[in-house]
Amino acid sequence: MKSESSLDSPGHEAPVEQQREADHTGGSRTNSEPVAPTRKVVSSLGLHRLVIFVPWALMIAIFAGLRPHTFWTTGTVQAILNSQSSLVILAIAIVPTLVVGDYDLSVAANSGLVSTIVATVTVMDGWPLWAGIVLAVAAACAVGVVNAVLVVVLNLNSIIMTLGMATLLDGVALAVSNSQTLSGVSSGFTDAFTHLYFGIQISVLYIIVVALVVAYVLQASPIGRQMTFAGQSRAAAVLVGIKTHRIRLGAYLAGSLLAALSGIVALASQGGISPGLSETQLLPAFAAAFFSTVVFTIGRFNAWGTVAAIYFLTTGIVGLQILGATGWAADVFYGAALVLAVAGFTLVRRRLTGSKD
Repeated sequence: MKSESSLDSPGHEAPVEQQREADHTGGSRTNSEPVAPTRKVVSSLGLHRLVIFVPWALMIAIFAGLRPHTFWTTGTVQAILNSQSSLVILAIAIVPTLVVGDYDLSVAANSGLVSTIVATVTVMDGWPLWAGIVLAVAAACAVGVVNAVLVVVLNLNSIIMTLGMATLLDGVALAVSNSQTLSGVSSGFTDAFTHLYFGIQISVLYIIVVALVVAYVLQASPIGRQMTFAGQSRAAAVLVGIKTHRIRLGAYLAGSLLAALSGIVALASQGGISPGLSETQLLPAFAAAFFSTVVFTIGRFNAWGTVAAIYFLTTGIVGLQILGATGWAADVFYGAALVLAVAGFTLVRRRLTGSKD
């Protein structure tokens, strides 16, 4: 991923502070002084932080107008909120590696492997639930470490390596489950994620907690600022003393842990596993992650924008299904969403950096 400049990068901070100091002391700006673009960019893009909500509201209005008695109901809202918990967490799992300038295409397969391991060892082999979860999470972390070694230590292409890892994990999951559909997980385990409060599953609360933690780490903690700096300009980050190798390794590990949580939530929500289900999750998850760059925090991957994007996409899919669209509609919608999201990210990045690349 190409290096990018940022509003918060050290290269912009000094001129801004110098100008503030000059203004405060009565000094005047000369033509030779650098002009910081911070205020101009922030003011011009302020409304763009909510850009996704305009088409979202329009989409809701269209579906509600066409099918008021089926779409514009409490049941539809509950279905949208309750059906996407695992996908939301999976999309958030993609964010850490994107922030540091890498890609992890194996998160969906890693999530599916976790679901498969827990279901197989508990339902078929009689393991205690906690033991199955520990084993599955350990396997997910091992995948994250292997990805980090291949990409960070050996300096191999992150897209190719993690895509290959995804294919490998899908094969391992099929082998572990013997390509069977498994059900019968503990009802207590299922209830811990699907219990309803006012019609909303408790897993929605877990989404809020995960998003809060990830958002805090990325936007308010020193490690988050280092991750952002490393993703924008890895060479510059090294020069100022940031250990980019450790940062990137941690991003892969964090993504794997979140993928494991997504797999656990998926298993509990569905009450079992179906072979190949995880393969359908990668596209919408990446679309949501890229959409986050034009929501709330412009030009940067973020957790809350990812959450909003998932529910935006889900609203479209549910609306199309209510209108009678067949299975192909979801693929078309998600594919178009990813194209638009990447295009939007690229255009916003160019506007922020002034680059045409």
